[in-house]
Amino acid sequence: MKNSYRLQLIIIGIISILMGAVFIIFPSESLKFISLIIVILLFVFGLIQFIGYFITSVKDNQFRIGFVVGLFCFILAAFVYFKAETFLNAIPKILGIAVIIDSAITLQNAIDLLRLKSNRWWYQLVIATITVILGIILFFNPFNNYDNLILFAGITMIVNGAFDLFNILYLSRKITVYERAIIENTLVETPVISDSEENIDLNIPEATKEDADDDSSVV
Repeated sequence: MKNSYRLQLIIIGIISILMGAVFIIFPSESLKFISLIIVILLFVFGLIQFIGYFITSVKDNQFRIGFVVGLFCFILAAFVYFKAETFLNAIPKILGIAVIIDSAITLQNAIDLLRLKSNRWWYQLVIATITVILGIILFFNPFNNYDNLILFAGITMIVNGAFDLFNILYLSRKITVYERAIIENTLVETPVISDSEENIDLNIPEATKEDADDDSSVV
């Protein structure tokens, strides 16, 4: 597994845990804080896309969509800012969808471990089952109390983030062991022949060997 991809997944897991902690510690202000962070991130990302589009030559921009992406980010940031209440009400559903999607990725990890012939592939299956149930509960929101919803969302994000960290570290370790075993098996199947084991007759021309045989018969 590539280090950059693994690092991205680790960062996502840490962010999920921190977000869950904010939900639990500051239940009344957590969604407003997160919406503000989202607005800032969308604006900054959109600005980067805009600047990148205008400082790049037209020839290089033919197959890039930096302008469109930047414009979309600005519109979305404006919607989140001016329609904060609507967005805040949608955050639990958005988080529920995110957890469900992450559960599908964990299920794929379980299948990968099964293909690697790991005896503990079912660990990932159990984790995927737990997180998908949490995501479904979060999406449909059976709670009548807003504080209970935020508390459950915080617990879900912490559990999901912790499982993500466990998954990526465990799967990376298994893949490393698997790749090492392949290399070792390859080395065993294709041994290196040393110079001392080579047949010296291979270096003697055929004509020379025939002459030597003729001389021995004459004698």
